[in-house]
Amino acid sequence: IYPEPWQNTTNEEIGQFLLSFVYQKPGTARSNKASICDNEERYQLLFSKKYNSEFIKCLLQIRSNYKKWIQQSKKTDDGSDSFKIGLINNGMLFITSIIGLICKIYYHPDYMCKINSTTLNDQKIQIISQYDISHPIFKNNLSQKDFFDLFEYCYSKFYRTGYEYLKSFKPN
Repeated sequence: IYPEPWQNTTNEEIGQFLLSFVYQKPGTARSNKASICDNEERYQLLFSKKYNSEFIKCLLQIRSNYKKWIQQSKKTDDGSDSFKIGLINNGMLFITSIIGLICKIYYHPDYMCKINSTTLNDQKIQIISQYDISHPIFKNNLSQKDFFDLFEYCYSKFYRTGYEYLKSFKPN
């Protein structure tokens, strides 16, 4: 019935991607997957809303293409970035969260003013951790290369940089 790889999913996977992209909680989505359907409050947060089907499709395409990007990265790895393969193997939901943040800032430019005017991290997170995208993420169908370029950009500019920053004060 569903010939494309991105069309096959579970409620838990959808919940993981919504929690990562929309609510900016990739760590919770990755490490506490069972709580997505078992925790009533989290379940209601994620599934009591109506989501645009094209938005969900975009999330599932991110998932499908990310898995292909991992395989491509492993094939072309020249060893110049000793952390990359380990980080991207475990980073799909973190990269999804980064894409979510970029989209939120793109579609809601006023967020930057709100974020910059706030001093507490919890308040900054609250600003961007809300259900505020009810349309497709991408305006056009992206090619696999477009997805790979997006993942590379998010990895090099944000994910790897964040990892290096964290390691600078938590080396283990």
